[in-house]
Amino acid sequence: MTKQPPGSYGPPLLGALFGTLEFFLFGWEGYFARRRRRHGSTVFKVNLFQPTIAVLDRQGIAPLFGDPDLIQDYGFSWAKPPLDLVGGVVPSIFEHGPAHDEPKAFILALLRERSPDLANTFAAVAEPFFQRWTAAGAFDWADDLENLALGFVFEWILGARPDVPAVRELYNNIFLHFAPWLERLRPNSVYARSRKTYAALIETIRTAPRYGEVARLAARFGIDEAALPHRLAFLLGMNGFLGLQSTFKSIVGELSRNPALCEAIRTGAGGEPELIDRFVWETLRLHPPVFFIFGRAVRARELDTASGRFSIRAGELVMGVIPFAQRDANLYPDPDRFDPSRYDEPARRLGLIWSRGVQDQTVQPADRTCPGKDPALLIARLFCARLAQGYRWRLGEPPRWTRRAYGLNVAAPVGKLQVRKFEAAG
Repeated sequence: MTKQPPGSYGPPLLGALFGTLEFFLFGWEGYFARRRRRHGSTVFKVNLFQPTIAVLDRQGIAPLFGDPDLIQDYGFSWAKPPLDLVGGVVPSIFEHGPAHDEPKAFILALLRERSPDLANTFAAVAEPFFQRWTAAGAFDWADDLENLALGFVFEWILGARPDVPAVRELYNNIFLHFAPWLERLRPNSVYARSRKTYAALIETIRTAPRYGEVARLAARFGIDEAALPHRLAFLLGMNGFLGLQSTFKSIVGELSRNPALCEAIRTGAGGEPELIDRFVWETLRLHPPVFFIFGRAVRARELDTASGRFSIRAGELVMGVIPFAQRDANLYPDPDRFDPSRYDEPARRLGLIWSRGVQDQTVQPADRTCPGKDPALLIARLFCARLAQGYRWRLGEPPRWTRRAYGLNVAAPVGKLQVRKFEAAG
């Protein structure tokens, strides 16, 4: 039997105002958990900036990654990067049809071309960081992990690195310009600085040593030459950097608060390669770099979920809430416990949707799965192995993750990661 999503959007304007205030003032987890309890359903109506149907289970979220009837709006629902910070070129992640599929086919081909260089490039970029951390002994890890992630993705794809601190500011704030017209009035606002950074970043991309190779490949896929630097800027600065830095921080956090697992990786106990894989999967299950995925229905349709089949009207916005799906006790008993051994049962790995896509599905140009899903796993594995096998460290305070405040870094441990001691394990 097909049902209507329970709940209400509330009165026009006021429903969005109060719903959004509750989300930001009282916390993202409580916002959804209260409604799940109230309606006895993993599907219900919310009003976050606009009327939205929230889906909290894997079965209902999975179609958002591939169903052509559920398309992406520009921006992540309410959060939109100003057009002049994407060069007036809407990133393909926000498009559908050929405007999405053709650039994504190019990105997949580019990642395949660069895959033989990935491990060596990561080692070369990471080495100075590990040397500096060992020499310093005590330092702030959070900023350096961002520097490592950003420097690596640009070096790997283009053979050049931009002004890393400036580009970090640009992309850490790209969805937070709610009134660019007002920010323009202040010459030293984050927005004004970001516009200057963006112009310099595009020049860095155009003059990078490997840009010619990338441009020739892009031409084979019909990518507009003028748009190419802007597509690369968003791909590397937004999609690559933000996801990787969050993953690096969470790996550091979970290794730090699970010393027995860290030692098992170091000594190879229990099968080292398999343990590293399971460790990374469990880290990303609990701390998925992408929290929400959206799709707007282009026609009336039904959506099968763990709570039944629901009717979705044409034009309605559906939002998948990934952290709740990853903590489904039916798939993951004792879901808040960090337990890599749970993946000894293959079915539990199949439930993972930690990034923009179902974990074990092959990425295709026409789906909405992140093209960097598989390289990101390899990079995470390289970082985890290098850190756990080669070094010992102690944090000043235990890492903690917020289940309240929401922002681009919500999947990473909160605040600075102050290291009190860092040394080579050998």
